[in-house]
Amino acid sequence: MDSIPDSPVKMSPLAEPEGFLESETDYSSIRGKMILVSPTADEYELLRKQLLERLDSGNGEIIYDIGQGEDGRGLTEDEYSASVATLQSLVSGERVSCVELRRWDCGSGLTGQYLLRTELDHTDFMEIRVAVVGNVDAGKSTLLGVLTHGELDNGRGYARQRLFRHKHEMESGRTSSVGNDILGFDSMG
Repeated sequence: MDSIPDSPVKMSPLAEPEGFLESETDYSSIRGKMILVSPTADEYELLRKQLLERLDSGNGEIIYDIGQGEDGRGLTEDEYSASVATLQSLVSGERVSCVELRRWDCGSGLTGQYLLRTELDHTDFMEIRVAVVGNVDAGKSTLLGVLTHGELDNGRGYARQRLFRHKHEMESGRTSSVGNDILGFDSMG
């Protein structure tokens, strides 16, 4: 005979996403804006574990807030620097990049946001197709040329010319076909 589940919520496929595992770790001891300033060894390990869980649940990307607390004052310059150093130490051994997004004065202190991304293998990539449409001479090919080759246009069609594939395009100066170009970027943008 089948056993009766402890909770009816666990039976519902809508209750939890597939593959979701509820964390059994208690992170209440590492709450607050001052935790990154000078964590103990146990707090550091909890921070590392929480960071990895958040990265995993965020599909390898999260925004990490520093200095934001309930008092609305932020951190001093020294506390902020220590918090950033701790964050960079947490991600240094984990193949995770750390990029400062924003840093601003909040009351009498500093707060900031950092983008943390798991670094992917060189063979792992995401392909996204983007259609660019618009009127003639709107700059579609120029925009694509600048984005795919990393060089600004010289005002005489240099970026656009790098996309030409056919002889008649080079002669007329107009692109006439559907193109497929690669726009590559890494975890730093």
